[in-house]
Amino acid sequence: MIPLPSMKYAVIEIAGRQFKVKEGDTFVTDAYKTEPGVEVLIDQVHLLSDGDQIQVGNPTLPGVSLKLESVRHFNDEKVIIRRFKAKSRYRKNKGHRQPKTELKVLSIDLGEAKTLSKKAKVKEVKGE
Repeated sequence: MIPLPSMKYAVIEIAGRQFKVKEGDTFVTDAYKTEPGVEVLIDQVHLLSDGDQIQVGNPTLPGVSLKLESVRHFNDEKVIIRRFKAKSRYRKNKGHRQPKTELKVLSIDLGEAKTLSKKAKVKEVKGE
């Protein structure tokens, strides 16, 4: 049997994408409408691991939230779109840079997740 890692991490959802994060991590997501330095509270937590105990939400865990800080906004690398039609001298280049936001995880707040209830439809999976 493989022992579970003894660190606290969470799987969160932002703008339709899921990220596995832990405290102190920085990650990049699509443009998030906040000013740099502003704290954001995310409550879309799908999975939470607190050492040897893993909690899975259906679809999210009630009461669990993450405090994130918007670090900076930037544009991703340029993607070149080329169009070409043979034998007609038609060539066209166009570029696009996707706006991105870098977020930093400040803290993971367990809230009500410590006391699991059947009403919340939360599954608890213990490590072996």
